[in-house]
Amino acid sequence: MKLSTTLTLLGYVATAIPACHADLPSSQSPSGSAGNTSSAGSTSSAGSTSSAGSTSSAGGTSSAGSTSSAGSTSSAGNTSSAGNTSGGGAGGVGGGAGASGGSGGLPPLQECTGKASIDRITEWTATNGECTCTPVGDILTKEGQTEVAQVVFMGSGWNVVPVLITNQFGKTADVSGAPGITLTYSATAALHVQVRSGSHWDGGDQWAADVPSTSGMKQTLTISFEASKWASLFSAPVETFADTLKEVQGLVFVGNTANTVVFYGLRIQGFEPACP
Repeated sequence: MKLSTTLTLLGYVATAIPACHADLPSSQSPSGSAGNTSSAGSTSSAGSTSSAGSTSSAGGTSSAGSTSSAGSTSSAGNTSSAGNTSGGGAGGVGGGAGASGGSGGLPPLQECTGKASIDRITEWTATNGECTCTPVGDILTKEGQTEVAQVVFMGSGWNVVPVLITNQFGKTADVSGAPGITLTYSATAALHVQVRSGSHWDGGDQWAADVPSTSGMKQTLTISFEASKWASLFSAPVETFADTLKEVQGLVFVGNTANTVVFYGLRIQGFEPACP
């Protein structure tokens, strides 16, 4: 790992993704480089062509930790009902469901064959920032008969977990018509999720939303794609939020505190990842 005023993260070898950079600036130097970005040639659509209401930039950026959560969480427990709903920007939130073990009440997806996946996403990796993540590389593992992605953030530096929603580096998806993200997870501390486009993949200046601590309990969270719910942790992103949603390459989970995170499900309504 190379550390200067930015953190250049090159942790994609384990998943055979071409060398790319997912820089995160340190909290003292919010000037993440976005220089060495890759072009995301092909784009798949999430179905709906209408904008999710985010037609303008979310205005001024906020300092780290000031982004607002886009909706409410509900405890997924062991067998929580998908019928339970709670108010949130993208609609109600349900408990775990589906072949992946947690789809937030959405219809289950058929998992990939021949390669481990969660909601048909096969590319879950962890890279080191200022401190140590464990494991590094592929974080998919079994919890009983269920595929999960598990990572431990060690210490106070930035830790980064890129999730390629198209399962291929260089390929993007238009999710501008989707209402938001449905995430089933557990976390012992708060973290953030960044939505990153193919043309602005590198650097820490990205649109981000809060992912609250669940105190280690399995819960489901809906994060709305309403622009007001997203703000950079550092400097202003190059792209508007609306343009970012039109070419999403991945969701990048970041945190700078000790944390144990387990991902059970990740869905974008109307979008179905293609298996590799």
